[in-house]
Amino acid sequence: MSLQLLGKNTSIYALGNVILRAGAFLLIPIHTNYLSIEEYGILASLFVTIEVLTIFMNSGMKNSLVRFFEEYLQKDKINELLGTSILINIIGGIIVTGLCLSFLMKFFETIFHTQNLNYLIELACGAALAEALYFHIASYYQAKNQAKSFLYFGTLSFALLLLFNYILLIELHQGIQGVLFARIFAYGIVLILIAIQLIHHIGMRISFPLGRKLLKFGFPLIFSVSGEKLIHLGMLYLLSFYAGLKEVAIFSLALKFASILGMVLILPVQLALQPYIFANLKHLKIKENLSFFFTYFVMTMSFGSLGVIIFSKIIIPIVSPPEYWIAAQLVILLVPALVIKSFKIYGEAFLNVAHKSYVTGFVVGLIGLLSLYINYIFIVQWGLFGLIGSYNLINLVLAAALFGFGFAAYSIHIDWKRVRIVFAWLLIFVLIAYYSVSKSSLIFYISIILAGFSFISYILIFNFLNEKERQFLNNFLSTIHVRLFN
Repeated sequence: MSLQLLGKNTSIYALGNVILRAGAFLLIPIHTNYLSIEEYGILASLFVTIEVLTIFMNSGMKNSLVRFFEEYLQKDKINELLGTSILINIIGGIIVTGLCLSFLMKFFETIFHTQNLNYLIELACGAALAEALYFHIASYYQAKNQAKSFLYFGTLSFALLLLFNYILLIELHQGIQGVLFARIFAYGIVLILIAIQLIHHIGMRISFPLGRKLLKFGFPLIFSVSGEKLIHLGMLYLLSFYAGLKEVAIFSLALKFASILGMVLILPVQLALQPYIFANLKHLKIKENLSFFFTYFVMTMSFGSLGVIIFSKIIIPIVSPPEYWIAAQLVILLVPALVIKSFKIYGEAFLNVAHKSYVTGFVVGLIGLLSLYINYIFIVQWGLFGLIGSYNLINLVLAAALFGFGFAAYSIHIDWKRVRIVFAWLLIFVLIAYYSVSKSSLIFYISIILAGFSFISYILIFNFLNEKERQFLNNFLSTIHVRLFN
């Protein structure tokens, strides 16, 4: 796979992920206006709980499918790989559901300050299993580099999610349970359609020896993949217990907007990066290409953060009641943590290439446990703003640790000078935005736009770009009769 194909697939994944996750943003005005703020706090906590349950139900099979796809494609045993991994996923779903309904019910009732949650937890487990199976089976197209199919099914899921939420929440007034049913129906229908297509084309078989191999590789990744979600879940549970569901609702809305960076930039790169590396391990320019891609990925993340800050300032007051509007200010403080994650993805990819996924699991698990104590201290002392501080701190430590171990296992050249410059400008953006957001809208937008133009001017005037990059930019701009460099 060429670097151009990596960029193309990343762009398609970005579009597909934007469409899939766009449903969550289009549903914000529905959820915030048709549910009380406390109900929205419960729903936001259940959404993150579902994400964690999905990872444990999948048991690392999504990553295993991508990792061993080329090997079993050569053996003409893709049906065996797919069938075995799906069976493990289903068994994992049954086990996790049993644990939730038997041992964890009292815990959920304490955290959510609500009695008789059995029905909602049952629905949450059903939604988690439907999503786990959907994302797992859709990863077949990711492993096969058929990004357009991924886009197609993501679009269909998005449309069904909107439709069922509208019917069940607005028309039938089913509340939180209606939202959960909508997820089950949307992902379940698309899952069935994909399964029918794959069974028709390649069939499915079960291999118990292969199952052991998949679990050996994939199971340790549960802790690396779920670690970040567990950290997030622990934050919401602690915030709910010590501050209340209203604060959970506000924080969740702010994080949802800040996570646009992850939706548009981080996840697409994560989906495309590992298949690219595994398919080109013997390519002479693989490390050079990764280095180039990394530098511009960090820079794109920083510019993207500026767009997210402006977008949040405009949209949050439009889509939500006044009690949520402080979320626009919180978005600014959450953005740095999202940019830091650009290091985390590379670290995880390098460790997987070096067959050291266990390191990822150990690091994330250790930091995840440590985060419970840090979050507890910060939330008890400073409440909602304390949680934001701990969120940034934990992401910084996690990204630094994973990137450090990953870089040691599979090193590439990093242009640290340019990366430091990008992060310096990012901090300037954040400070300007935070101190101007409470002023008039005119002052806020002028301040942010001037900061953005200053960074662009710095890039163009000083020696930030090398000669090859300057020539490329000149060639591109020549199509519109503009020339920046002599």
